Amino acid sequence: MVHARMGPGEENSGKLVTKVRQKAKELARAEEVAFILTDGPPGTGCPAIAAITGADLVLLVMEPSLSSMHDAGRVADLLGQTGTRAVAIVNKYDLHTGLSDEIEQFLEKRSIPLVGKIPFDEQVVEAMLHGKSTIEHAPRSGASKALEGIWDRIEEQLGEA
Repeated sequence: MVHARMGPGEENSGKLVTKVRQKAKELARAEEVAFILTDGPPGTGCPAIAAITGADLVLLVMEPSLSSMHDAGRVADLLGQTGTRAVAIVNKYDLHTGLSDEIEQFLEKRSIPLVGKIPFDEQVVEAMLHGKSTIEHAPRSGASKALEGIWDRIEEQLGEA
């Protein structure tokens, strides 16, 4: 894991994100790692642009809310300008199934594949409290099963790149 430590009130910049990504590439080459996962910031500012520049695939993580759809629309517009492919997931989809359905329609209109939906699952919080991933902590939970299926579909999408 490569990260930067920032102090309170310090601005995240595209330059900082670029430096972190360069270090990750160096380590990936040295360790012969097949994938680099970059957790980008929300929005379409310089740090977000730096996080997606050169990416093979962007995963939009959405939640059933109007603000999430709005933000995803802005990112989708940005990705359209860069030619970067995207896929999406809906996190906590079952908290508002009506908006989850709207998100699916939104993604379909944008030609963004939906690679999975993660249910609300208290095991996610339990896993964080134990310093583990959800799959390590509760492999049979609904969220874990959804995440495993999502990873399979993301690998398929990367294979098509």
